[in-house]
Amino acid sequence: MQITGTIKLIQNIELVSVKYQRRKFVLTYNERQLSYDEKELFKTQTQHILFHLTQSRVDLLDFFSVGDKVNIEFSIKGRQYKTKEGTTFFFNVLEVQKVDLIK
Repeated sequence: MQITGTIKLIQNIELVSVKYQRRKFVLTYNERQLSYDEKELFKTQTQHILFHLTQSRVDLLDFFSVGDKVNIEFSIKGRQYKTKEGTTFFFNVLEVQKVDLIK
């Protein structure tokens, strides 16, 4: 999947374990949605989307800055987590494969 937006936040690299590292960043994306208002056909909804870079890809943002407009290629990962008490949670991660600067 691909999305184009503006970098809002870049976090530091996190060493989660000896074998796993990640870096999170937020992309601002202006989504056009069909409006039910008679005065306008479309409205713009600003979204702030959290993405993850993992392992060898954590360095992809080293040459980018907050405010840069970028195109991102990513995949959606879904996971299940079960607590000791037996409660099950599901969560999603948007994992980035590629980041390109838009000039």
